Amino acid sequence: MFEKVQQLQSEAAKAIKEAKNIEELEQLNTRFLGRKGAITEILRGLGSVSVEERPLLGQQANQLKTEISSMLDIKKEELKSTGTKASSLSSLDITVPGRKLATGGIHPLTRIRYELEEIFVSMGFTVEHGPEIETDYYNFEALNTPADHPARDEQDSFYITDKHLLRTQTSTVQIRVMETKQPPIRMIAPGRCYRRDAVDATHNYQFHQIEGLMVDKGITLGDLKGVLDSLVKAMFGEDCKTRFTPHFFPFTEPSAELHMSCLFCKGKGCRVCKNSGWIELGGCGMVDPEVFKHVGYDPEVYSGFAFGFGIERIAMLKYGIDDIRLFFDNDIRFLKQFSEGQPVKELKSEEMNKKMEDIEKKEETHIVDYDTFSKLDIRVGTVVSAEKVEKADKLLKLQIDIGEETPRQVVAGIALKYTPEEMVGKRMILLTNLEPRKIRGIESRGMILAATADNLPIALTTDEPVPSGSRVK
Repeated sequence: MFEKVQQLQSEAAKAIKEAKNIEELEQLNTRFLGRKGAITEILRGLGSVSVEERPLLGQQANQLKTEISSMLDIKKEELKSTGTKASSLSSLDITVPGRKLATGGIHPLTRIRYELEEIFVSMGFTVEHGPEIETDYYNFEALNTPADHPARDEQDSFYITDKHLLRTQTSTVQIRVMETKQPPIRMIAPGRCYRRDAVDATHNYQFHQIEGLMVDKGITLGDLKGVLDSLVKAMFGEDCKTRFTPHFFPFTEPSAELHMSCLFCKGKGCRVCKNSGWIELGGCGMVDPEVFKHVGYDPEVYSGFAFGFGIERIAMLKYGIDDIRLFFDNDIRFLKQFSEGQPVKELKSEEMNKKMEDIEKKEETHIVDYDTFSKLDIRVGTVVSAEKVEKADKLLKLQIDIGEETPRQVVAGIALKYTPEEMVGKRMILLTNLEPRKIRGIESRGMILAATADNLPIALTTDEPVPSGSRVK
């Protein structure tokens, strides 16, 4: 009997190894482990074995049963795996194009910064950097900003201690460079800045600036105009014009704002440029002698100019973007339009020009001429429903009854003052004869008349029982 157990062990191992499919394994399972199988016969024959040999033989038979069962399971898994691979290979179509690997890209703000740096480096400027946590001295005092200036108020800047704050401008780098280097100096300082601005379509508490400085003997306002005109033409095209308008900045004198001809209407006048044909780009001017005194330069010997622009503003103008928050929302659908490995030059495409033309046409339809404004149709309306506008913390979408068949839908920037619940039932003063326009993609047919208090809009209402639709004269 013991010889039979050893024989079955080698026979089962060989048969299982040579099995080619699941059906053969099922047959082997019945042959060795079934009710009438070889192992069962051995166990049934234990009664004919001597009492001394019976326990040892039973132990070997049960051990063999376990081994055979394990070998069958392992072989079954091998056959299943081989069958899956064979099935996959048989269904593989080698003529199908491969899947394109997803690649990362450069953020649109970074692309604009790189392009600005490339333009200025080509004109002989160096790129300098400085700390984002600055002292009050570098951020204000050295830039000729007095202690009573509003920008030094805690309500306008992020102070960490009494003397340390998150920088509000990269002009701080200009002071640090002038402290360590003697003229001539040509430098730009791109980087992040922070201010306590309420977040809306054109403002954010974090933004990016690029500031520049040139100091040498005999530097004039004409040099400043020439550098900035070259910058605008390199960024937006040779047909762009520039102009200076007088302004005031504590660290430059004289100071100016740089304007460029409107990209959307080509200088003809549209809603974007407020019908002026010009768009403000940034501030600039000749360095104030007081700033030179802080760094030990003799203003009788040296002169220079400084300028600063918002990188987000340049990107919004260049790409036709109407909301600064899109840069920080991390929406891959937005970022992919600019970041799929395209060189910067490819972004100056016919599609982008067409997009600007479409924006121009859309904006022109919103302009109401002065004749229309001279015939104001002002009525009393009752708010029947109100709700917040998604991703617009200042806007409410209102349905206002003004005596027409259906309520007027009006989008109003009053959400900081009123909740939707507070608006329902209010009688509002509404200007009704404005052309329909879209605000954040929602059509608005009218404008709520409001005053302001503490920089918050106060909607004009009437407590008198005046019927909805009554005209106000």
